[in-house]
Amino acid sequence: MTANSNDLLPPPWFQAWIATQFQPLVRNVTMLLIRDAKDQNLVSSIGDNGPFVEVPFPDGRMPWGLNVPVPNHGNITLPPLNNVAAIRALTLPQSYGYYYGYYPNQPVGLLDAGPDTSAHRIERIASAIGRALS
Repeated sequence: MTANSNDLLPPPWFQAWIATQFQPLVRNVTMLLIRDAKDQNLVSSIGDNGPFVEVPFPDGRMPWGLNVPVPNHGNITLPPLNNVAAIRALTLPQSYGYYYGYYPNQPVGLLDAGPDTSAHRIERIASAIGRALS
C-alpha cells in the first residue's frame, strides 16, 4: 500500500491547534527572547565594546550569520553585532538586511548612502538590539 498526499496531512484538529495555540505561544516566546536580549545589551556595565548578545528578529530567526536576500546584491550573510563598532561598520546591503529583519513592516529605503537612509537605518538597528549610538 502506498501513501497518498492526503495521508501525509495532519488531522484537522491538529492544524487548528497549531494555528490557535502553538503559533501564539511561539510569538510570545520570541517576544520574551527579544526583550531579554535587549535588556542584556542595555545593561550599563556593558560598554560600547560589548560583547552584545544576539537579538532575534521578530519572526524568531537569529540574524548572526543568517543569509538574507538584498535587492541588487543577491544573498548576503549578516555579521554579528557584538559591539558598537560592528553596528557602525555595517555596509549598506548589511544594514538593509538587518533593518528589514527587525522592521519587516516598514519601508527600508534606498540602498544608497543618503543621510536619511544609512544613518537612520544604523540608529534603528542599534535601537532594535537595545543600544543607543552616542
